[in-house]
Amino acid sequence: MTLVTVVCGAPGSGKSTWVARQVHWGDLVLDIDRLYEAISMQPTYHKPANLLQIILAMRDAALTRLARPNQIGKAYIITTTTRHSEIYAIATRFKARVVVIQTPSIVCMRRIAEDPRRSEMLNHWQELVERWFTNWRDYPGAEVITEMDEV
Repeated sequence: MTLVTVVCGAPGSGKSTWVARQVHWGDLVLDIDRLYEAISMQPTYHKPANLLQIILAMRDAALTRLARPNQIGKAYIITTTTRHSEIYAIATRFKARVVVIQTPSIVCMRRIAEDPRRSEMLNHWQELVERWFTNWRDYPGAEVITEMDEV
């Protein structure tokens, strides 16, 4: 059975960086940002809204396939969702480990401001970061990673 880890956190928290440190050849990483890149050929974080339903269908198809017998040792699902119901659905379906990257909002925004792929849309990112911190509630049983400031 595939070992699945759901990685949650605010934009700029270090989710992708944390996963990059864990992942090995042949592991599966499901990340909405990367799916957008793959089908739009747009730069990272440029997400045409009209593609969202296709992106979500791709993610859901990958999850459906992952639930069947496969050769994948580990899978990482990166998400910014604050909805416990979504996290719970994946966690119970795959008996997944849930990791929350808890990086202070000021650090998230500093990283975003220093990232040339995102710095030109700071107001947009500020809104997303604030929304995450407003809506996030601790997820029972999650492993909390707090030392992501050095990322």
